[in-house]
Amino acid sequence: MPPNLCLIASPVEESFRRAQGCPVAMDKWGHGEYLAHQGNPDSFLLADAAVKDGSASVRLVLWRCVYCNILLAGLAPADGDPGIGQAFTWAEQVVTELSV
Repeated sequence: MPPNLCLIASPVEESFRRAQGCPVAMDKWGHGEYLAHQGNPDSFLLADAAVKDGSASVRLVLWRCVYCNILLAGLAPADGDPGIGQAFTWAEQVVTELSV
């Protein structure tokens, strides 16, 4: 295989960042502390993905917060069955905040 055939490069403008707390929930109920995004149980994706030769695999979660409408994506090892306690690395869609 030629070098850099599968090179990963980041675009100049990032469209995702490390997930933060839900801004709507924090404004309404948080009093300054972190509050997690909330999902809709009927609107999410949970999938294990693997490369053809089996040398790499991940578990993906995708959903949109019911309060602030931010898109969230989670990434974790695809070891064993999915469980409620599994730890994911979370990223959220960068959204431009408009002030009125």
